[in-house]
Amino acid sequence: HRLSYMSLREGRYWTLVTHIFHHADGLHLLMNSFTLYFVGGTLSFLAPGRLLFLYLASGIAGGLAHVSANMLLPRKRNSSLFSRQREYVIGCSGSVCGLLAYTCLTAPHMKVMIFPIPI
Repeated sequence: HRLSYMSLREGRYWTLVTHIFHHADGLHLLMNSFTLYFVGGTLSFLAPGRLLFLYLASGIAGGLAHVSANMLLPRKRNSSLFSRQREYVIGCSGSVCGLLAYTCLTAPHMKVMIFPIPI
């Protein structure tokens, strides 16, 4: 259920999807759900299948971006390549950010409330 460089290298490709539905703890799940509630509400005009596709595609893209950045960007001197290969991604933050980006691109003048702050 955790997405990492090693999980992909070992052929566990399902972690590209399962990491989206796994969260570190209740607060992590609550914060992602709260944000998804506000962002997802702005996309109510989309067909359910399209919304699901955007959600999953954004989560996969976000997870791959995180894993790639983790492997490619310079780190502290004491961070070994071995330890970076094992760092993992969980949660639906990539999905939520992707939905927010889609909203901004398709309806740039729409107000979206996030944590009672309009953006």
